[in-house]
Amino acid sequence: MVGGTIWPVLGIQPLNHLEHATQIIAEATALLELENTKRAKLPAPSLDAFLNSVITLAKKTRQQPSGQEILGKLNSLQPIVEDITLIKNAVNNALASPPPITPNVTTRIASWADVVRLGTPSYPSIPNSRVSTTASVKDRETIVKLDANAAAVLHRISSEGLRKRVNDALGSQINLLGKPPQVIAAKQLKSGDIVLHTATTAEADTLKATEGEWLKVLGTTARVMRPTYGVIIHGVRTNKESIDTDNQERAIEKIETENAVLHTGAKVTYAGWLTREGRKKPASSLVVEFTTKYHANRVIREGLVLNAIHHDCVLYDKSCRLKQCY
Repeated sequence: MVGGTIWPVLGIQPLNHLEHATQIIAEATALLELENTKRAKLPAPSLDAFLNSVITLAKKTRQQPSGQEILGKLNSLQPIVEDITLIKNAVNNALASPPPITPNVTTRIASWADVVRLGTPSYPSIPNSRVSTTASVKDRETIVKLDANAAAVLHRISSEGLRKRVNDALGSQINLLGKPPQVIAAKQLKSGDIVLHTATTAEADTLKATEGEWLKVLGTTARVMRPTYGVIIHGVRTNKESIDTDNQERAIEKIETENAVLHTGAKVTYAGWLTREGRKKPASSLVVEFTTKYHANRVIREGLVLNAIHHDCVLYDKSCRLKQCY
């Protein structure tokens, strides 16, 4: 209290972003209702608390998926809907009565072209099928990193024992998780880490999202390894005013902020030069890793903005030459 003035309580930060926004409006309204002379004497700690609350809300809002991103997810389901329609048509055609066979005419086995005309969905070639299968297997994997002590203890347990241990932990949380995911296979790698397999990618995602419910049965320091998806940006200026890779937090925030509109919801986990010698050059190639394939692929297609300059991006792999999607 200064000069008998009762100041409004500022800086309250509810966890929910909508409740937080409501609180900001209420606090700002209370400040506006103060007389100008009183407002000018607002204590510095109160102003700092209010401004920090505004910054926190802005970051929360930036993390929310946009309507465009949600629409993109829905549109990605369209090919599945089309395949279901094709399958339905094929089944209906198969159940329909066959046309009468003309006497003395040899019955001809339907060709692949005939089957396609009847509405049967086309299937990818064998090489593409193998690539798709490999990607699907990786997407259904969950790798758990262990320390040396935990790895030695679990080395004495069979794959079935590992699988049962995780499933039992998941089953005990059924009231909290609804129907828990099921681990269908488990294996300890030569590194000592554990790889868990589920039947679907959705179950693998749920397994990772609920790691707090089951992870400790494999070791007190066990942690889930989360894949990242990298791209390379060529021709980036190496001076620290452009981007300071030694300060990862600031570098990541810079990339996310500059691309918040172009790549809504994109989360960066790492930014660094492709080679050690790269930072010694005036411009070099920068590696940026994202948390999702969706955003990495989008960056490859649409490019990335850095220091108000639009850059083309390519896939980050060992050869560092292929421009493709995951």
